[in-house]
Formats: sequence, C-alpha cells, structure tokens
Amino acid sequence: MNILRPARRFIRDDRGSLIVEFALWLPWLLFWLIFSLAAFLHMNSRGDAAKATYAVSDIVSRFNGPITRADLGDLDFLYREMQNGGSGLQMRVSSIQFINGAHTVLWTECFGGTAGLVDQTIPLEVIPTMANLDTVILTETFTPYLPISNLFGLRASTFEIRVATRPRFVPRIENSPDPSFCVQPGSGDDSS
Repeated sequence: MNILRPARRFIRDDRGSLIVEFALWLPWLLFWLIFSLAAFLHMNSRGDAAKATYAVSDIVSRFNGPITRADLGDLDFLYREMQNGGSGLQMRVSSIQFINGAHTVLWTECFGGTAGLVDQTIPLEVIPTMANLDTVILTETFTPYLPISNLFGLRASTFEIRVATRPRFVPRIENSPDPSFCVQPGSGDDSS
C-alpha cells in the first residue's frame, strides 16, 4: 500500500496542469500571430501601392493643357516617395483613345525601365466603356513586394496596379512622348 501512495498523490495533484495546455497551444498561437502579421503587412502594402497609383492618376486627370515628361517625372517622384523610395518601382502613364471600335494608344511615358504600352497590350479589363473618340488616362504602377516570411505561401511578388481615369477638364490630355525612355516591347532592353 505504501508503494502506491505517491502514485495516487501524483494522480490527484492538479498543480501545473495549465503548463501542459499552454505547451500544447503555444505553437498554434505563435503560428496564428505570425500569419496575421504577414497577411496584414501584405494587404497594407498592396493598399499603399493602390493609393499611390490613384493619387498619380487623379493628378494627371486634372491637367488642362499638355503634360510634359518633366511633369510626369515629378509624379514618378511622388509615387516613389509614397512607396518610401523602394527599389524596383516602375510607372507607366498612357493616353488611350477609342476610335471606331478599337482602342489606340495616343502616347505612353515610362519610368523605372518598364516597357512602352502598344495597342496590342492594352489591358482592356480596366478600361471603362468608351464612346467614339473618347479618351482615358491609364496609370500603371509595378511595386515589388517582399514578405516577412515565406511560411504561409506568400512569395516575393509585384503588385501591378492599373487605374483608368477620364480627363476632367479637357477631352484629351496632350503630350509629346519621348520613346527612348520606354523599353521597346519584346526587346527586353532598358534604354532609360
């Protein structure tokens, strides 16, 4: 009987039982905490990229005269500042007109080494329904994203944000683009 007494006392003793539960739940709680942080940072970074793109697009749509490469360069600087000056940032601003049932690129300006937009590469899914001879300004930004962890399926990627905005005060925003600043589609060279 005396031999079984310590075993019975150990079985009835409930001190330290919370430590076992804590040890079982701690890995799951840490996993959930890190996953929540990674998901939040991913969505927050994408939201910041979208806000910067919408801001640039809105400013371009308010021009009531010709827009120059210097004006767009200032907007590229604004976009980069809104993205904390990260590396690999690219921006492209294009004017698109709907002529007799087809979309045509009137001009395109590129920053950061992106390729110029041509008629065949217009992302029609973001272009609104347009009347004949109507124009829109298409602002595209390409923002690299590096997640804090690859544990949750998040990989290094690029947020591609495209915003089509109608000019507000004039039917069409004029520009004299310099094609030497855009990579020629299909060439893979950066001439900027």
